[in-house]
Amino acid sequence: FSYALFEGSMLVLDLQGVHSSTTRRNGKEHLLLSDPQVVSRQKKFGLGDLGEQGLHAFFRSHRCGPTCRALGLEVCRHS
Repeated sequence: FSYALFEGSMLVLDLQGVHSSTTRRNGKEHLLLSDPQVVSRQKKFGLGDLGEQGLHAFFRSHRCGPTCRALGLEVCRHS
């Protein structure tokens, strides 16, 4: 969803997550995400930002599934 949100200029990936159905925050279940890596066209997010090469690598292997459909994302191709 980050690729669509940022209109193709960057992508947030490599998130690690924990769903908490027993420990509640403000009385609600929650999902804690950590360890993001941002890949951008301009390579402006440090050494892990692989730029265009990283974007192409992601889209070569990504297959939309239930999460993409639940978020209402269109099938996107990196150009």
